[in-house]
Amino acid sequence: MMPSKADAEAYVDWINSFEHISHQCSQITDLSDGIILFEVLADIDPKWFKLIRSADVGDNWVLKINNLKKLHKLVSRYYEEVLDRDSDNLPSINLNAIAKDADMKETIKLCQLVICIAVMCNKNQIYIAKIQHLSQTAQHALMLSIEDVMKTISGANTDQDPSPMGAPGGFGGTPMGGATTSAATTTGGGRSRPTSSYGEDVMFRNPAELTRIIEEKQDLEMQHKHLIEEHAQLRYRYDELESEKEDLQLRLRDMDKAVEQANETGRADFVMRTEIEHLKQDL
Repeated sequence: MMPSKADAEAYVDWINSFEHISHQCSQITDLSDGIILFEVLADIDPKWFKLIRSADVGDNWVLKINNLKKLHKLVSRYYEEVLDRDSDNLPSINLNAIAKDADMKETIKLCQLVICIAVMCNKNQIYIAKIQHLSQTAQHALMLSIEDVMKTISGANTDQDPSPMGAPGGFGGTPMGGATTSAATTTGGGRSRPTSSYGEDVMFRNPAELTRIIEEKQDLEMQHKHLIEEHAQLRYRYDELESEKEDLQLRLRDMDKAVEQANETGRADFVMRTEIEHLKQDL
């Protein structure tokens, strides 16, 4: 399927769903220097995709091509070493056309490789959720775009269903690239595509999953409330015991003073009795 303006707009919306990009992307040509795509990939796997120095390269296509070559090399290695995919099956991309002319078609092809990494990585549910929060039009465009790349990297023919990819997580429990194909429709370009895709599969599965998560959340909130109440009761009992302890310490100090005074009085009486005895003897 040839990339279209709708695809470009869908990718711009998806890119802008990332919170930590240096600036919002207003159009697909903003990606021609590779910096924002690096930031997206760094969000997906910060250890693998270390951020390049995000200086403003302006219209200097030489600096742009250097960024793009580094990005494409890391992406290819990621498919090989992390996702266990043959990088020879990746679609070829004209990086010069992106750097020099901000070519929409080639930029979208690069974006396709990035989004497929997002939906195949270990944290794919996070990035699938980002797609699901986009408009239906954007979701549909990205879905078809992802399916095209999945077929390519799996080595399948374009008129056949891709074989299961077995990537971590998959879409809503469906093996990556292995969407069910109970029926097919034909796109404007005459290309047959499966009507059941990851988006539809996730929509069917998510309500039950969402219900389970909500119930767990409610249980945890109830447990938290009980713990707070128990803590308050224990704190109240602790304060009572502290108060009793202070009262006992005060009474103990009073008793110590009384004993000390009694001892002093007892010694005085003994001295007086001794003196009286001495006087009696003298008499």
